[in-house]
Parts: sequence; structure tokens; C-alpha cells
Amino acid sequence: MNTALIITLSFLGVSIILSLLAHKRVFRTINTVFTTISLILALFSIALYVDGISVQKQLAGEKLFVLGEGDTLQAAFYHGTQPVFIADTSSQRVAFAAHDYTSLRDERLMVIAHPSTFLTLTDIHLGDYTLSREKVLALIISDNIVVEYTDAIHDAANLPENQQLKVSDSTPDELRGLLFGALISDYLNATTFANAVNEGTFTVVPQGMTFWLVSIVPKTVLPYLIEAN
Repeated sequence: MNTALIITLSFLGVSIILSLLAHKRVFRTINTVFTTISLILALFSIALYVDGISVQKQLAGEKLFVLGEGDTLQAAFYHGTQPVFIADTSSQRVAFAAHDYTSLRDERLMVIAHPSTFLTLTDIHLGDYTLSREKVLALIISDNIVVEYTDAIHDAANLPENQQLKVSDSTPDELRGLLFGALISDYLNATTFANAVNEGTFTVVPQGMTFWLVSIVPKTVLPYLIEAN
């Protein structure tokens, strides 16, 4: 049951009891206060319930994950049932720099992470290979990402220098999205989506009432507000 609804029903119960004692002035005053609070909580509970339904639909649908540093979008990808990597993020970079989140997310839920989001990680898993967090973040902002990524995987595979390795036909922005996706995957294997919002390591757009509550309540309350990992 919705947490706010439980509180509302509790206040209504107290209000009913006080109304039975309302023949005394002090109880009439207390009853008025409890009734007012109950009505406010009822409205809050309804709004939270409606927003919660919307949030669950957004979480189940396609989301836009963005890696940002200041006003600079470093990488982005879409994720629904499967990740979708963007061949050219030029338009997304322009919108992000202008804080035009409405056109950027195009009605999707947008999740913004930052390089500091991943400080708790050490190694990042990329299929059969592993690269350090620092190396992955450095590759994402590299102007020569395809060559440097190929070299990094070549070293991770312990191949001889003269042995060529065909790694990817992806565009630079697709490769940035793939590396960012690996960061997100490893991060969410170590925590939950709700915890990340609560700790401020994820910023969600639009925030709405549910995510606002998720960002301020104690972690023990999170399971009653949102179910996402």
C-alpha cells in the first residue's frame, strides 16, 4: 500500500475518534487540525499515486542515459529491452549544452550520470575483457577513441604486438555509448537505481514527485516508493 495513503488513513482514523469527542472545545480544535492534515495528505497521496504509475511506465519503457561533465555531453545511449547506441550524438550534445532537456529526451525518462558517479568501481567488464574505470572514462573523451580502444583491448587480450585485432566497426559515438553502457551495467550490479537517485549519483529528468521523494527519504523507505534496479 502507498506509504502516504497509510499515513492519510491513520490521520483520518484519529480524526474520526476526535470527532466523537468534539463536544469539548479542545477536541474540536484538535479534530479540525487533524481533518485539515488528513485532507492535505489525501491530496498528496493521490498525486503521488498518479505520479508513481507514470514513473513505473517510464522505467519500463525506453530510457535515455547521458554521461555529462558540466554542460558537455560525453556519451549517450538508449535503453529499453536492449541498449541502442547512437551513431552521431551531435544534436544531443547541442541540446544538452543548452539544457534543452525536453527535446533531448523526447518524452523518454532521462538519466544523467557523471564521471564521479563511478568512483566506487575499479574494473569495467567489456565482454571477455576488463579495463580500468580510469581507462574507460579516458577513452570516452578521447578524440581518437576507435584506435585507442582497439589498442586497449589488444593489450587486455595479451596479444603480440604484430598481431592485428579487429575490434569494432562502430562509429566513435556508438563506441562511447558502448563504454558508457558498460559503466552503467557494472554500477547497477553494485547498487540499485533507487539508491543511485537517493545518493545523487543519478539525476532523473523529469524529476516529478516520486523521484523527488526518492532523493530525500531514508533508504529504508525506498522500496515503498519505487521498484527499479
